Amino acid sequence: MKHALVLIAATAAAGAVGFVVFSGGGRDEATVPSGLGTSQSHISHASSTGSLVELERALQVEEGTRNAVGEFGLGGGRTIRLHTADTTDGKSCLIEEGPRIGWGSTCLENGLFGQRKLVFFVNSDGGPERFTELYVGGVAAPGIAAVSISKNDGSTEELLLTSERAFLFESTASDLERDVLPSGLRAFGRNGKLVQFVRFPSLR
Repeated sequence: MKHALVLIAATAAAGAVGFVVFSGGGRDEATVPSGLGTSQSHISHASSTGSLVELERALQVEEGTRNAVGEFGLGGGRTIRLHTADTTDGKSCLIEEGPRIGWGSTCLENGLFGQRKLVFFVNSDGGPERFTELYVGGVAAPGIAAVSISKNDGSTEELLLTSERAFLFESTASDLERDVLPSGLRAFGRNGKLVQFVRFPSLR
């Protein structure tokens, strides 16, 4: 069963889809709070049914603004596609689509990066005792040249960025078996300097 790890932002879910977004602030380090939050600048939506066209209609996506920012392969030959789009009521959205999960989206006022450097989601299957699948995807702000993920065993892994600065990390079966889980994201500027470190709460 697909699960969402609630980090921050108001979420509304239909079915068993998990789609969670965190949009980090401008501080060098931020700890993602657990629990469900709501605010006027964080408005999220998730659904397991319907087409991307139906999603655009539901979100009131402004014509011509949807931009494909990345396509990534997951285990089992599945593909995740990430998009950004603007809505007619002034919000900016990160949209995820893929098999099994359908689609998910989160829309924020003042732009995706008005007050943040990373917007990302965490999706999982199984858990909390044992995850059978876990992946983190998102997009970085302009000016971010590199993104790495930290794990709870102290290791780090640099993530491949697309030309639009989208990224996706999937935990390996070996890591999940050993209970090695993502613990945070680091964003670096073009000069290699750390711009922001976002620390995840415990995924248990």
